[in-house]
Amino acid sequence: MRPQMFCFPYAGGSSRAYVPLRQALGQVADVHLVELPGRGSRIRDRPVDRLAPLLDDLLPTLLPHLDQPIVLFGHSLGALLAFETARLLRTRHGRVPARLIVSGHRAPHLPLRESRIHHLPDDAFVTRLRELNGTPDEVLRNADLMRLLLPALRADFTVSECYRLVPGEPLDCPISVYGGTRDADIPVADLHAWARHTRGRCRVDLFAGDHFFLHTEEVALVRALCRDLQW
Repeated sequence: MRPQMFCFPYAGGSSRAYVPLRQALGQVADVHLVELPGRGSRIRDRPVDRLAPLLDDLLPTLLPHLDQPIVLFGHSLGALLAFETARLLRTRHGRVPARLIVSGHRAPHLPLRESRIHHLPDDAFVTRLRELNGTPDEVLRNADLMRLLLPALRADFTVSECYRLVPGEPLDCPISVYGGTRDADIPVADLHAWARHTRGRCRVDLFAGDHFFLHTEEVALVRALCRDLQW
């Protein structure tokens, strides 16, 4: 069976960020782009700023595919969502993914290293977003668009910055971990620490670039994903 790969976006991102991956991986997997409420095709939906209801919102997307091998992939906030979705699938449906692929995020039991920004006033919040380099500058400079997007952006950062791991048994699937060599907020040791969360193999791959290496190292990223999808 072809793997069904579900891609969870990073904070402030939409499913559009993964369109190039879906095109590149079409020969090896069916790639599903998960859209969070409040952006993209779900722009009219109210953003969700708490983890549990957000997972409840996203899980039904996967349910029609439980009879097929499922791979969960996410970058940054998306890595947390992929990890917690894997745990929820096990708890509610007795299933675990064939593989979990997490990118650009410390292991979930480790404390937040970055300063929190979700509570900042709008101007300071937007300034910090610009420094993080994950939101296109043309979006940040568009006042009307930012008024529309700010609730979703704040919701994403609230979920990420308020996350606390609920202890549980390790997953029974292998975990692939991707990180950027110049990601100042995610030391390599924080990537290797994901090994605690699986009884299987945990493999770490490093890519040249900062936190958003997935946009600058697409060829290397696709090569790694193709390898990990063909387990």
